Amino acid sequence: MADTKGWGAKAASLYDGAYAARYRSHDDSLVDSAAYHAFVVWLQQVCGRWASPFDALDLGCGTGRYFCALRGVRALIGLDASADMLAEARHPLHQERITVDAITLVHGDLIEQYFGAGSFDLVYSIGVLAEHVPLQPALVASVARWLRPGGRFAFSTVHPESASVPQTLARRLGSSAGALLPAPLKHALRERLLAGGLYADEARLRELLEGPFTIVRDGQVHLTYAAAAVGPDYVTGVATASLDADLLDRASWRRRPDPALDSSTVPGEFGPGHVSFTEIDDELWMAYHAMPGRAPGPRHVGLRRVRFSPAGRLELGSATLTPAGGAS
Repeated sequence: MADTKGWGAKAASLYDGAYAARYRSHDDSLVDSAAYHAFVVWLQQVCGRWASPFDALDLGCGTGRYFCALRGVRALIGLDASADMLAEARHPLHQERITVDAITLVHGDLIEQYFGAGSFDLVYSIGVLAEHVPLQPALVASVARWLRPGGRFAFSTVHPESASVPQTLARRLGSSAGALLPAPLKHALRERLLAGGLYADEARLRELLEGPFTIVRDGQVHLTYAAAAVGPDYVTGVATASLDADLLDRASWRRRPDPALDSSTVPGEFGPGHVSFTEIDDELWMAYHAMPGRAPGPRHVGLRRVRFSPAGRLELGSATLTPAGGAS
């Protein structure tokens, strides 16, 4: 019996048989939808980051609307709180185009559901989080546990200023008054405008997702993290562990004694931090921010190529700087 407490119970009652049938019928009308095709292309680009078959979780799969967009997926689990939506997902849109080797449909609450640690390479969710299900720290923490090293969490949200959100007089007044309120009231108002997680703006996503980043290379997991107070003394450190080690065991990690990135790395850049990584034309790049001077002020975004030493050490400060972007 699926656990459908809280939001799961609400979804199970709201998305009943009649609703699910209408929803599935609407799927067939998406052939000419630009928005739908944009999500399909985006999801296929996400899938293209893996060179070999991988495992995925569709968080709030509904009728399986995006199953046909997946490429390279070995095993897919579709999770949804509505049994009636899952019944429709047994014959999803463009079923003849689905290339997934094996699909398992699971009836359960997205917030309460349990999967083992390191179960998936990709967790994706389209049109569900911060829309029908609150995007909360507990859910993000669960996804982080479910993902394998190097895994990705790809999802859409509804911005509180989106055209789909009714801009009532109260909402407009609240948005305008926020900057004038003291911090405690400003925080309470912002939570109200975000509807308890049913909307998410850029700041909320940073609050939920910002943290250490990892690179997996040659059987090693390299984790970067920020340390010291925000300012010119801000630095980035690196810890490394074997991929087959227990990554939740502190003893598995070897911390580099010196900062991998600090104010001495690049002349004129101070307090570099919040490093993240991406591949561009098969080259590894990092994005980060730093201040242009020691005095308090805005932080600027920069891009830098990174490399590994012959001994396998992650080197962040060895490549040429790409001109930084605007202040953040």
